[in-house]
Amino acid sequence: MNRVYVADWQSSSLTVIDGSTNNIIASIPVVQRPAGVAVNPNTNRTYVTSDNYRGVSVVDEISNTLEYTIDAPPALAIAVNPVTNRIYTAGGTTLTVIDGSTNTIVGTATVGFVPTGIGVNTVTNRIYVGSQNTNDVTVIDGSTDAVLATISVPFMPALFGVDVNPTTNRIYVANDGPISVIDGSTNTVIANIPVSGTFTGLAVNPALNEVYVSDQLSYYGGPPPADKLVIINATSNSQIANVTVGAVPSGIGVDQISGTVYVDNENSDTMSVIDTSTLTVVDTIILDPAISASPSIVTLSSGGTGTSTVTVTTYPKTKLGTYYFYLYGNSSAGVHSITLTLYVGDFALVPASSTLSVPRGSNASSVITISSLAGYWAVNMSALIIGQNLNVGVSPSTISIGPGTPGQSTITIDLSSLNTIANYTLTIAGTSGTWSHSINILIRVVDFSISASSSGLTIQPGSSSSVLVTASSLNGFSGTTSLVVASAPAGLSCNLNVTSIMLTALAYSQLTCSGPAGNYTVVVTGTSLPLVHSLVIPVTVSQASGGGGPPSGGGGTPPAEGPQGLLIYTAFILGDLAVIAASVLYFIRVRRQRPVHA
Repeated sequence: MNRVYVADWQSSSLTVIDGSTNNIIASIPVVQRPAGVAVNPNTNRTYVTSDNYRGVSVVDEISNTLEYTIDAPPALAIAVNPVTNRIYTAGGTTLTVIDGSTNTIVGTATVGFVPTGIGVNTVTNRIYVGSQNTNDVTVIDGSTDAVLATISVPFMPALFGVDVNPTTNRIYVANDGPISVIDGSTNTVIANIPVSGTFTGLAVNPALNEVYVSDQLSYYGGPPPADKLVIINATSNSQIANVTVGAVPSGIGVDQISGTVYVDNENSDTMSVIDTSTLTVVDTIILDPAISASPSIVTLSSGGTGTSTVTVTTYPKTKLGTYYFYLYGNSSAGVHSITLTLYVGDFALVPASSTLSVPRGSNASSVITISSLAGYWAVNMSALIIGQNLNVGVSPSTISIGPGTPGQSTITIDLSSLNTIANYTLTIAGTSGTWSHSINILIRVVDFSISASSSGLTIQPGSSSSVLVTASSLNGFSGTTSLVVASAPAGLSCNLNVTSIMLTALAYSQLTCSGPAGNYTVVVTGTSLPLVHSLVIPVTVSQASGGGGPPSGGGGTPPAEGPQGLLIYTAFILGDLAVIAASVLYFIRVRRQRPVHA
C-alpha cells in the first residue's frame, strides 16, 4: 500500500496520507503524545509509540482503525523487522521486543542511556540502537535478543538518527556532527562523513544507496530557509545535494518503490514531498490550517472600538482535528488575548450493509450510521430509489453528531409494488450546510422457484415412482426453504427425501409416490417466509393394458376341449402376466394347426 504515516503529537493521532495523491485520507486516534512510527508492510500493520505514556498502538492499514494497544513502556524510538514480525521499542536503557503475531512482549535487552533511534537489518537480523547520552550504538542479535557489541560514535546519535542498508550491510548514524558509517560485518566505524548541521532524522534508500538527513537549524534560532534535507551518496560517502524544506524538519520516510522522500516539518506543520530523481520539492502537504488577521493593526480612540477580521484557511490536505488559536492584542496599555477553537472536520455515512436482498413483494429497511470524523454536525438525511417512484422513509431525518457521539437513521423502502426480480439503487444523502456526502446501497429483489423433472407421474398398482423436484435461487436468493407435500384424494402415499434445504443456487429433493389405482393431485409447497411457491403434479395409478380377456373362438364359441384348450383356459385364470403368455402361445399353436384344416 502506498501510504505515508505521520504521528501528530498535539492531537494524539496518526495522520494517513495517500502516497499516490498526497491527500490526507484518515486521522486515527492513537496513544497519547505519539512520537515514533514504524510499518510492517507484510502484515499491513503500523505501530505507534509514545515517550510520555505507556502503550504501543497497533493500526490496521486496511481499515485505518486502531486495532489494539500493547501494554509496553514509554519509548521514543521504534522499528520493525517485517521478516521476523518483531517490533522493537527503546526507552530509558531498555530495548523492548514485541511479537507482532501475539502483540505481547517476548524479550528485552539493555542498551545505552536515552536511546533515540533504532535500525534493523532484515538480512542479518541485527538490531542497532543509538543512544544519545552514552554516544554509542548497541548491536543486538534479533534471534536471541543478546547484546553482541557496543560501538562508540563521535557525538550524540540524533533523534530518529539510525538506519540500515541491508544490501551493503552498512549502518548510518546521524550524530550532532558527522554522519557515522558502521560496517555490520565487523561492528566498527569505517567512516565519518563530514557533513555539518543540526541533524534529527535519518533514512536510507537501499535501491539508490542514498542517505537522507534532516537539518533543522531554525529550531535553534536559524532562519527557516536554512532548514534542509541533506542527500548523501552512500557509495562515495559524500554530500551530493541540499533540498530546502519547511521549518524544523524531523521525521523522514522513503517510498522504497518510487523513491519519493517525505519530510515532516514540525514548526510549519507541513510535509515536504521530494522527487529524488530531480532532487526537488514536488509538493507540500499542509497539515494544519492557517490563520490571519486583517488589519493587523487597529487604532482606537478613547472609549472607541475597532474591528479586525480573523480568517482561518484550511486546505484540501489539512488533517482533521481540533485546533486552538490564540489571538493577542498588544498595546502600551497592556496585552489581552482570546482563544479560538476550530474544528476541521467531516462526517461519514456508513450503511449496515452495502447490499440488501429483499424478498419480492416485501418492504426493506437499512440502518445508516452517521459518524463525526471531527467537529460537530447537524446532518439532514434523505433517500430515494433511482428511477423508481417509491415511498422511501427516513427516520429521524436530522441527526446531531460529534466526536465519539455518532447517530443513526433508519431508511424504510416500500417495495410491495415491485413485482420484477431485478436490482435497484438506493441513494442516501447527508447534508450539513454546504457540506454533503452520499452513499449507494444495492437493493436486490430476490425470489425462488420450484419445478419437477416430469409434468406428471403414472404408476403401476403395487409399485412406486419418483420425480425430481428442483428449487432454484432467483437473483441471488439465499435462505432456508422448507418443502411440504400433500395429495388428494386420500389413498396416495407421497414423501420427499429432503424437506429442508439451504438454498443458494440449486437444491434438489426426490418425490416418491405409491398407492391404489386412481387419479390424484399432488402439491409440493416451498416456503421461505414471506415467499411461498407451489408445484402441482398429476399422478395416475392404473392397471396396464394387456390380453383383456379370453380369446374369441369365433362368435363367442368357448375354447375347444383337449390339451390345447385346457392349456389356454388354465392360462386365463392365472392373472395378467399369464394372460399375455397364454395369448402368445394360443396364436402360435393356431398357426401350426391351420394346414390341418386346409
